[in-house]
Amino acid sequence: MLDNVYVGSALIDMYCKCKCIDYAKTAFDGMKQKNVVSWTAMVVGYGQTGRAEEAVKMLVEMQRSGIQPDHYTLGQAISRVPT
Repeated sequence: MLDNVYVGSALIDMYCKCKCIDYAKTAFDGMKQKNVVSWTAMVVGYGQTGRAEEAVKMLVEMQRSGIQPDHYTLGQAISRVPT
């Protein structure tokens, strides 16, 4: 269980950059506390690995959890959607 939101978010970001999205999701799920950075890292990670549907699902889950996406999150999500 990851207690530090900053360490957890950095770990998620690192896994996503390495295209290890499943490890990133495991780290994300293990976080006690999540913030807009950790949620955004997952949205971007799914987008970078061509999993747009999962990225959209994460945005919905993010909002349901009470965290509102910021301009960066939305911009990244939109830029990753295939046309």
